[in-house]
Amino acid sequence: MKQINKLYKLYFNLPGFTKYGIAGKAVDRALELAMVYYFEYSMPGRLKKELEKLDNGLYEGVPREEKYIISLTSFPARIDRIWITITTLLMQSFKPDKIVLWLANEQFPNKELPESLVALTEKGLEIRFCEDLRSHKKYYYTMIENPDTNVITVDDDVYYPEYMLSELVQQHKKFPEAVCANFAHKILFEDGRIKKYMQWKHKHKAIKTPSHKLMQVGVGGVLYPPKVLYEKVFNKELFKEVSPKSDDVWLKTMSYLNNTKIVTSPYFNKQLVTVRGSQEKSLNSVNSHKGLKDIQIKNVIDHFNINVSNVE
Repeated sequence: MKQINKLYKLYFNLPGFTKYGIAGKAVDRALELAMVYYFEYSMPGRLKKELEKLDNGLYEGVPREEKYIISLTSFPARIDRIWITITTLLMQSFKPDKIVLWLANEQFPNKELPESLVALTEKGLEIRFCEDLRSHKKYYYTMIENPDTNVITVDDDVYYPEYMLSELVQQHKKFPEAVCANFAHKILFEDGRIKKYMQWKHKHKAIKTPSHKLMQVGVGGVLYPPKVLYEKVFNKELFKEVSPKSDDVWLKTMSYLNNTKIVTSPYFNKQLVTVRGSQEKSLNSVNSHKGLKDIQIKNVIDHFNINVSNVE
């Protein structure tokens, strides 16, 4: 993990070149791809060696006042390589009390999983099977079962630096009543309406305090304190209807309706490195580029009759 941390710190300290137009965007993309290919070439082997030395990736100290559970989900197309992401979660500097992976019974009817994943249960991973709620599986069952616990949702296709969780906890200590995210988008408005999702300011860092104008982004990790979400958060028939393919949109709505603001870490200023090959069936890319995010945003606004012109 030390090599991963060093590379991320170097990467985050590099300037962004987007402001220089198309050429600048090309440079940023080239740097991102260089990180992806280098990680793919060197990190899986390093992680396997470090994993052999790890006894347990969970917290084992004196009881803490607050508990922290990392919760995620996956699907068959990513299951062979998810061990990489989970290994980086087991090696966090701030140890969670649990790490739970939720898998759909419908997608894994025989409960046959790769040995690389099953072996991680000896290091602290808990694997649970449930009804297929798409991406909503990542939070739904963990929050229901642990109503008084901080739940941290993460994606299943990322190399996480070891300070991912500690950054969230640090923000949580500073803003205990906010949803804390390492990445957040600034929602933009025009003529009393929300602009298209692709026109928002993505991974925005200029807002330093909790705000309703931010929407948490799951890829970097999001910490949800207990009881900060609206009472209908677990109405699965409703979210299947209005936001079936975007847990981010649904949870943002549940935060807003409960008057809970979003705050983001100032540190994570560039895209985290994804596990190569894991984006072939990316739900996020379908949501964004085919406009499904905008449809689901409109759905929740209409259903809850939200006056977006009053968002502050």
